[in-house]
Amino acid sequence: MTYAEKSYRKHEARGLCLKMMDEKKDFIVKQGKERLIILIDHWIRHNREHMAEYLRLAERLEPEGLFEIASRIKEASGLILKANDSLSGAKDMLTRGQNESD
Repeated sequence: MTYAEKSYRKHEARGLCLKMMDEKKDFIVKQGKERLIILIDHWIRHNREHMAEYLRLAERLEPEGLFEIASRIKEASGLILKANDSLSGAKDMLTRGQNESD
């Protein structure tokens, strides 16, 4: 089973009810904002896991003298943190019932 298949099954099992229209379109979220909040929470947790992996890798690279590579990996971790801030903001807007036209 491919990674994509495993990922799809994992999400499907969590009841996120997502359907991809095509490669150029976003996911269509069924069953309202509650499902979108669950999805955003999942993305934030998933991103945190990747951030931790990146930082562990950077720590292993520094003793090998690969400081610039470690620095770039740490930078990527920081960008994920910014992404999580944006996702958290979107979730907050959903929970307050706001959207971009408010």
